[in-house]
Amino acid sequence: MTWKIIEKDGKLIAVKDSGKFPEENHFLERAGIPNAFRTRDFGNFRVDSKHPSLLKAKNSVLKYSEEYPAVDGGLLIMGPSGTGKTHLAVALCRKLMLEKRADCFFLDFRESLREYSYLQTQEKREEFLGFLSIVELLIIDDFASRNLTEWEDDFVFRLINRRYGDGLPLVLTTVFKGEELEKKIGVRMRSRLYEMCREINIEALDYRSKVRRASFRAEKGGKDEGKD
Repeated sequence: MTWKIIEKDGKLIAVKDSGKFPEENHFLERAGIPNAFRTRDFGNFRVDSKHPSLLKAKNSVLKYSEEYPAVDGGLLIMGPSGTGKTHLAVALCRKLMLEKRADCFFLDFRESLREYSYLQTQEKREEFLGFLSIVELLIIDDFASRNLTEWEDDFVFRLINRRYGDGLPLVLTTVFKGEELEKKIGVRMRSRLYEMCREINIEALDYRSKVRRASFRAEKGGKDEGKD
């Protein structure tokens, strides 16, 4: 069974796919990918010899996309800010949707908590949780980017646990790893993620800023007013 994301009564919901493949940008929008990220793919993900973990991460996520849906669980992509984690997550989402017609939904962690907090009734909160629980592949960007209240912790764990119970994959990006991540989300949730996701670790500094500065230098004829 496959699903697609549609809007109904001002809300995004998951419904059974009729088989019609939407126009690309419309489909990416429905999948929750911000406009600024919609051109990100594996082809324009930059790597260099100084950061071998970037190439390793790219190849690992690309291999996952090629093997999907015959994969065992999801991915936990870890690394400092600016190292391309979101780029890889979007590239995965694009490839699976546009080439394999998989139904994916891309979600920013903080935005999801904010949206959940705005819902006024338990019924609406359960509806939101249910939507995220049944999407074929859920991608949560910047996971654990802020501390959780007790009810937020319950929401996130229930979401992860439901997807675990139904055998649905989950892809997460986060700046935390190991004990840092465990302190942010707790032993219980971290243990569940160990079971659900294969870890991909990017060891690099803020590569995104370096790429931007390199592009700026090229545009200015090699001049750079800042420091690396």
